[in-house]
Amino acid sequence: MRPRAQRFPPRMIALLAALSLFAPAWAGWESSYKEGKAAYEAGEYGKAIKLFKDAIADKNEEKANAIKSSGMFFESYLPHFYLGMSLFKRKDFKAAVEELNASEAMKVIQKTRDLHQQLRQTRDVAEAAIPSDGQLASQPPPTPTPPPAAETLKETPKEVPKEPAKEVSKPAVPMGPDPALTQAINAAATEIAGAQKLAIDNASYLDEGDRRRIDTAVSEIRSSQTAAIANSRRQELQKTVGDLRSKIATKKKEEEERIAQEKRDQEALQARMAQNKALADAVGRATPDLRDAEKFLSENRTALSPADAQKIQRLFDGTKQSTTADAVTRGAAALKTAVAVARKSLDDRRAASARDAQATYARGVQAYFEGRYDDALAPLQQASSSLPRDAALRAYLGCAFYKKYLLSKGTDPALKQQAEEAFRAAAAADRAFSLDPRYFPPKIVAFYKETVGAR
Repeated sequence: MRPRAQRFPPRMIALLAALSLFAPAWAGWESSYKEGKAAYEAGEYGKAIKLFKDAIADKNEEKANAIKSSGMFFESYLPHFYLGMSLFKRKDFKAAVEELNASEAMKVIQKTRDLHQQLRQTRDVAEAAIPSDGQLASQPPPTPTPPPAAETLKETPKEVPKEPAKEVSKPAVPMGPDPALTQAINAAATEIAGAQKLAIDNASYLDEGDRRRIDTAVSEIRSSQTAAIANSRRQELQKTVGDLRSKIATKKKEEEERIAQEKRDQEALQARMAQNKALADAVGRATPDLRDAEKFLSENRTALSPADAQKIQRLFDGTKQSTTADAVTRGAAALKTAVAVARKSLDDRRAASARDAQATYARGVQAYFEGRYDDALAPLQQASSSLPRDAALRAYLGCAFYKKYLLSKGTDPALKQQAEEAFRAAAAADRAFSLDPRYFPPKIVAFYKETVGAR
């Protein structure tokens, strides 16, 4: 039974067709160039010549850092140089010179000192091997023709012996890879891998110039033509890596110090913010006490003792100027206590003064009703200073002045004037106040109404 043919879905067929369109791009000049270099290094010069010609056909111009070698490293595209070297190995000196000249004219190989030096040395040898007639200098020159025999000589001329052709020394032609060179390049592989890993792991600490130093050193090691050059470039790479390690260590230390400083600054900022918040909270709690103390001082400064007034003012100013929460809290508590003590002391004095004033007031009223008007005036005047809002007290004072005026039969108008002022003060203290006719004579009641109505 014939095996059943495998069928692919239409989408798979379309995908395979699309991928086939891109296949030639993957096998272009870059692939030809890389395979040509591998063939050249393996000594397969005929294969290398074909591959380099294929690469040139796709991309003729040489270019620096055009091919990604590994990781973040790039190498230059030098097909004319390596084609010339391959032709030289095959002893096609004329074609080799042409390719080497073409490479130098593109001014890319000059960026790699060792390769450019190798180009010039190889070209000098190749040019020396090409004589002016286009034949190899290693071929023997043609045999010189003997001179014609003289006609006067009848004997058979003797054969002139031929001188052997002088050999022309051949130029030294490089012969395949140098084992010592290969060993030197292989020995540098560890340093190369370490340098490349260093560049990748510490990319944030290196700049473009640092990475270029590593790339250049690696490229020069791989393109070295002698073991001595390879070892020298290896030492340069080691020094470069050492310098960069020191630079990385310095930058890491600076970064650690910067991070530590930023952390300290952040902690200090947070501490200040916490202190400011605590201070603001303390000030908020102390504000009612501050306002109460300010109002108390404003209304009672003259009535307070100098010691109490100074103490409250000092505590008020100190609390407002405090810069820490504890100081504000302590200051506000002390201020509140000082205001409370001063208020009680003031209230006690006022209460005692009011009691004394009431007693004095009572004596004056008693003297008035007993007809002792002179005895009534002094206590009533004294009591009025302690009882500024008592209308009846001022009315009694006015009545005492008016009674004295009447008793003088109008001879002392100052008494009448004082009576009018006392009545007006009573009306100012209480607009609804009036003299009770049951206790005051009609003449005095009429005079009070006349005086208050005149206002």
